[in-house]
Amino acid sequence: MKMFRLEQLLKGVKRKQVIGQWTEYVSGWSVDSRNIKPGSIFIAIRGTKLDGHNFIQDAISRGARVVVCERLPSCVDQNVLYIVVESTRLAWALIARNAFNSPDRDLNIIAVTGTNGKTTFVYLAYQAMRALGIKAGMISTILYGWENNWRPSTLTTPDPDTFFRVLEEMRQAGITYVIMEASSHALEQERMGGVNLLGAVFTNLSHDHLDYHGSWTAYRNAKIKLARMVRRGGFVLANIDDPSGMLFLSNTPDHVRRRSYAIHRMAHYRGKILEIARYSLTMEVDGIEVTFPFTGAFNAWNLLAVYGALKETFTGVSSQELLQILSTCKPPPGRMEWVSFEPVSVVVDYAHTPDALRKVLRTLQEIKGSGKVIVVVGCGGNRDRSKREVMGRVATDNADVAIFTSDNPRNEDPEEIIADMLKGVRGKAVIVEPDRKNAIYKAIEIAS
Repeated sequence: MKMFRLEQLLKGVKRKQVIGQWTEYVSGWSVDSRNIKPGSIFIAIRGTKLDGHNFIQDAISRGARVVVCERLPSCVDQNVLYIVVESTRLAWALIARNAFNSPDRDLNIIAVTGTNGKTTFVYLAYQAMRALGIKAGMISTILYGWENNWRPSTLTTPDPDTFFRVLEEMRQAGITYVIMEASSHALEQERMGGVNLLGAVFTNLSHDHLDYHGSWTAYRNAKIKLARMVRRGGFVLANIDDPSGMLFLSNTPDHVRRRSYAIHRMAHYRGKILEIARYSLTMEVDGIEVTFPFTGAFNAWNLLAVYGALKETFTGVSSQELLQILSTCKPPPGRMEWVSFEPVSVVVDYAHTPDALRKVLRTLQEIKGSGKVIVVVGCGGNRDRSKREVMGRVATDNADVAIFTSDNPRNEDPEEIIADMLKGVRGKAVIVEPDRKNAIYKAIEIAS
């Protein structure tokens, strides 16, 4: 069994109080009392539904030798070392980082945050780096890994144990650059605690996750945390066409380069949309006209973000070469993905916020010609209920035909979710079909 020096694992962890007899070595750590092994650390995490502090005694009964907590239990075991900290979530991240020997120190990590565009940014940046001959890795909503070493992802940003283990595996594989998504949940929960980034990119901010964060301000502030994680000499790149872009830059430390990108304002990296076609987007970037193999005005911002981030990272690469490489990159699956063209064009998009859905539908309206835009849409269960009504209104206002259906209801009744969406409908007929497969068949039937 591998043993860890306790003092090494706790490096950087600020201790408010230490009670009990110090131990030199521990056998590991866990935030789940059921996974505790004799001689290990139990980290008590306060979750949205369960509080790990209520399972301290269970962890001790399973052999926990050290307990990291935010408050002491009412009954203190004389044989256990208690370490009280301000944030056990941050302590968890630091312990995991220390256990894997701080792999981020040997990696150049660029993290992107924002409501929309994160996955597209990561996919495009990864492809471009590979085309430049860079050994790069990727951590995204869909998967993480490098070259032929891919694993499916369950979270946009992994938990600390998975995150730092993956970074260590990348370091061992000779990876030098990592592009990753940083969700607001991950930033609020300190999953990346202690990491020093090469760069941070901000795409946009719109209605999402208010069920978790509680308010728009809290959601925005969680995103802003990423700007403060960039190391000296690194860069922060923000979309200043978005109202929150300048706020993101203003929260950037003085030792970090502040850079901006925009379509409608003067910026360090500015683009101009020349043509939006059914399957392509033509832009002018840095005075160079280039056509990309995907559509939608929103992708113009995504492309500018990638272009700006890579220009900041690889200063020796010419704009011409970089844009030529980006013109050959493919969008990620489920992001404005054309799965059928004729006679019925079918597009799959993971638009799960009102702003993203509006942009996708308006793009399709612009390029549909004489046809109709038929949308099959739903809202996830056990998530922000306040956006369902808005999603329903956006769908009916921007599509010719709207079909409301089920979309991962989790523990909720799909029909109740749809009822929330129907509250946003204003004087327009909607087809309701809770069975998603039947809803898709219905859309194809209408289209044909």
